[in-house]
Amino acid sequence: MQTRRANLMPDRMRPAWWWGGTQLWEFATDGEVRLYLPWGPGFGCRRWIGATWVEDAPTTPMFDRRGTWLDPEGPHDDAWQASCLARAAYFSGIPWALRVAAAREDVPWLYLRAAASQLFG
Repeated sequence: MQTRRANLMPDRMRPAWWWGGTQLWEFATDGEVRLYLPWGPGFGCRRWIGATWVEDAPTTPMFDRRGTWLDPEGPHDDAWQASCLARAAYFSGIPWALRVAAAREDVPWLYLRAAASQLFG
């Protein structure tokens, strides 16, 4: 059973996005947590609800029209820089052509999930 780990860093120093080596973690200020699984078999996004992970499809814009990941919101401090690096590490694993195509969709995540399902089964 997976449990949430306490993040003891003050809010002002805590990155909203964290790179785990293969997956990306998103920690919202309201306590919501999302886990983005790496490109390949099993690609997807999960949201922590209660005591379990559920499939999720984020609706916020992720890419500009050229397929480049968008920077996170917030003040441009060390936590923001860490979040930018985490997002860059994760999204660079998704092929550029698919990011460009996803950017043209209303919900880019659904496009990417469908492409991964088609490519990896």
